[in-house]
Amino acid sequence: MMTAASRNYRLDTVKTIMIMGIVVEHSILIYGYPRSHELFWCLFISWLMPLFTMISGYLFKRRSVKELLNKYLYPMLIFSAVNFLVGYLFYDQYQDGLHVIGYAMWYLWALFWFAIFTPPILRAINVNVAFVLLLAIALIFMVIPLPSSITMLCYKLQINRIIGFYPFFLLGIILKKTGNLPYVERNSKLILVVAVTIYLLLCYANEGLAYQGSFYLQPQSGFRKIVLQMMSYLIIMPLCVTLVCSMPRKEVWFSRFGSRTLNVYLLHMLVVFPVCYGIFSHLGYSVELIVLNCMLAFSICLLFFSATVDRKMKYLLKTNCWAFVLSLYVVSLVVVNSHYLFKLF
Repeated sequence: MMTAASRNYRLDTVKTIMIMGIVVEHSILIYGYPRSHELFWCLFISWLMPLFTMISGYLFKRRSVKELLNKYLYPMLIFSAVNFLVGYLFYDQYQDGLHVIGYAMWYLWALFWFAIFTPPILRAINVNVAFVLLLAIALIFMVIPLPSSITMLCYKLQINRIIGFYPFFLLGIILKKTGNLPYVERNSKLILVVAVTIYLLLCYANEGLAYQGSFYLQPQSGFRKIVLQMMSYLIIMPLCVTLVCSMPRKEVWFSRFGSRTLNVYLLHMLVVFPVCYGIFSHLGYSVELIVLNCMLAFSICLLFFSATVDRKMKYLLKTNCWAFVLSLYVVSLVVVNSHYLFKLF
């Protein structure tokens, strides 16, 4: 499916497309999750983070804990702090509740734990067995009754998302181990069209299905929600695989930006918070405003692909100044949780 002998242009191409989809997703979230957005969400958004997770699993390799701390937790802490401090000015949800991980940084937190869990799991059982087991655990998690305090802890530490997305990470490892899938390769575009068509029809018939692609698992879910979540796994997984297979193997003009997608992911909320939440969330709801909101954030975030930003980000992420970063993170926690702290004291 995805050759790894040389630079993988398929992955570079799809990652570039996906990261700009993430920008659009976080831009349009100022309007919530209305039924009127579901088919758009189904076509362009619901598969983005599952596919990112699958690709991360495909590219997974064992690293020491120190390497994992520097690779995942270091940038997570920096940009959790940045997003807390900037978001506090524009994002209403930062004015209430308890906050531990900054907006969008849950993904780096999840990748850290995937990289910690995966080696011992795969030493104990076959990856295919682990994949099925984790799917079962995800659905069981939605059934079991948990005390409200434990449920809240799961939400704040993103445990529900870690469980929800881990099967996609293992799927990536399975695809790497399996190698090329000749039938899927030959018929990828046809399979993709069929999968998308089926998904569209299912989302049209089942309100809320497209939004289950966030895999934000909730304990004590009702039967209907569990069925919708199961349907999401069953349709989004083949959709992700065939979407990558349908990408051209050769380099296209924007493939070169694939190695810079992390920059956009880490920086895009610096645009989304002031532009989308600070301005457009107060301008009302219309098709024209929605399009303008998304396109403006999208256009500004294209600057984060630049070579200049890439150099500065590489320097920032390689400094490993843990004392400063931890201090900044603690300050940001105090700021973003100040209302909560006032209630306690």
